[in-house]
Amino acid sequence: THQVDLERVLKLADLQPGQTVYELGCGDGRLLIEIAKRTSAKQLVGYEISLLFYLIARLRSLCHKNIQIRFQDFWHADLREANLVYVFLTPRIHERLRHKLEHELKPGAKVICYTWPIEGWTPIHIDRVTARTLYVYIRPA
Repeated sequence: THQVDLERVLKLADLQPGQTVYELGCGDGRLLIEIAKRTSAKQLVGYEISLLFYLIARLRSLCHKNIQIRFQDFWHADLREANLVYVFLTPRIHERLRHKLEHELKPGAKVICYTWPIEGWTPIHIDRVTARTLYVYIRPA
């Protein structure tokens, strides 16, 4: 996620105190760190399978006790506690991701996708302020 778009993501996330956030493919951890700085989220969990980015995210997040960076494939993650799931992933995996989210997310959980929509879902909001679009979804009951 580009630095200039972090503010947009935070506004759309509209996190409430005590909520739990998962970032699938957290890169260097910049989004989770910004969320930790600006909100009172209970738990922030990032999944990363690139060793270099994992190590960078771990180092950058050390002073934030509510951030966990996991060197793990998110396909094996349990997302049932998520209030928000953020993804910046290639569209070729979105169908599989959609099935995972439909089976694991609780009703009312929010999903924000950076750049590419999830086919088969209707966003509640589309933010096209910059060249990179943000799609916001709510898991229906």
